[in-house]
Amino acid sequence: IYYFLQKKVIGGGAKRERAAYVLDKLYFGFSKVPPTLLTQVTSHDTTKDRTKVKRGSLQRYCPSEGSAEEKPDLVFRAKCTEVHRIGILDLRIFNTDRHAGNILCQLNKKRDGKDEVLLIPIDHALSLPDYRFLGEAYFDWVYWKQSEEKFDANTLEYINKIDVHKDADALREINIPETCIATNIICTTALKVGASFGLSLYDLGAVFQRPFMAGHPDHDKYLSPLEYMIIIASENVNFEYDIGAQSTSLEEEEHDNANSDMGEMQVLATSHMSDDSPIVSKTERVGIDLNSDNEEEEEDDEFDEGRVFGNVPPPENLYQELEQVFRESFMNEKWREWLV
Repeated sequence: IYYFLQKKVIGGGAKRERAAYVLDKLYFGFSKVPPTLLTQVTSHDTTKDRTKVKRGSLQRYCPSEGSAEEKPDLVFRAKCTEVHRIGILDLRIFNTDRHAGNILCQLNKKRDGKDEVLLIPIDHALSLPDYRFLGEAYFDWVYWKQSEEKFDANTLEYINKIDVHKDADALREINIPETCIATNIICTTALKVGASFGLSLYDLGAVFQRPFMAGHPDHDKYLSPLEYMIIIASENVNFEYDIGAQSTSLEEEEHDNANSDMGEMQVLATSHMSDDSPIVSKTERVGIDLNSDNEEEEEDDEFDEGRVFGNVPPPENLYQELEQVFRESFMNEKWREWLV
């Protein structure tokens, strides 16, 4: 997950956790992302008599039977719509980390014995990369039989109602970089056009993923159909699309993720949420993502991303051309020619 492992990009995960919730909430929680807010934790180092601040994300705890990785039997029993809801979210945010461990399985027990399996998506820190880093999408659900089924009428109606401009405005409010908002626009447009031409979730996963996963020796040998279509559209509008662009001056430095002694911690609800903030009591179990910002300086993570990779989005006419390329490729199934 190259983009997110750069020294200066570590820290955007908390905002992306929040972004997944915000995007889902815009459409009444279709994908069931648990309420997530931005917060900060302070710790006092008694040995050095100083206070440190760590900003991160706080997500409402969801009881479950276990993850999809732990409960594959429950995944097989889940309805197609449950898998489709999560898959659509992953496509919108270009999730690079949708393995089975990041999906919770809830069991809604009924008196008639026909228990219902609900799937809850969590852990979206590694999503919404820069639009020049679209080579590492990872979706475990492409291996599930439900992904091969066609979208039902309600799901298609939901996809059709997604407004990329409304999404972009919402992402700007939480300071997602413009180059990453471009990813949301591109991917959501591909989703909407693909669904209109009858592509299944499985098909769309194949469009977004490279033939070989990251770490495979042939990963960089073949691009995804999505990347090929972006290249074609870029050439059509005379835009230089630099895949995997990065700063040549980026210093190589290891990032220490070891848990430090946080001492006495105080959770401050400095949320960007307004009237829907979940009340978190001292006894409620919650998840805290503390890999966000520098612990001694007040520094905006999106500024670091912009400094390293640049924060200039593609030209507006690229989006229009992309939609046309998507239509042509999905209509005549040209995208399949790029599959290995």
